[in-house]
Amino acid sequence: MLLVGCYQKSTLKPSDIELNIKNKDWEFLYAKELSNSLKHEDDLSFHFFWPLYLEARHEKKFKKLDKSGDIE
Repeated sequence: MLLVGCYQKSTLKPSDIELNIKNKDWEFLYAKELSNSLKHEDDLSFHFFWPLYLEARHEKKFKKLDKSGDIE
């Protein structure tokens, strides 16, 4: 069992482990990081993620407006 337990049957290709980062909810992820920064009193982390959060929030709101047809 020791020899067979960690056996990998096929080799991985780069396409098998490709990350799909285009469909991530970045606003939610950055908000989570900001929350953790506040919880742990990490000022540097908060100042790092704050502009990223604002940018992701702006992009998400702009996409919603663009889909509704309000912006040409």
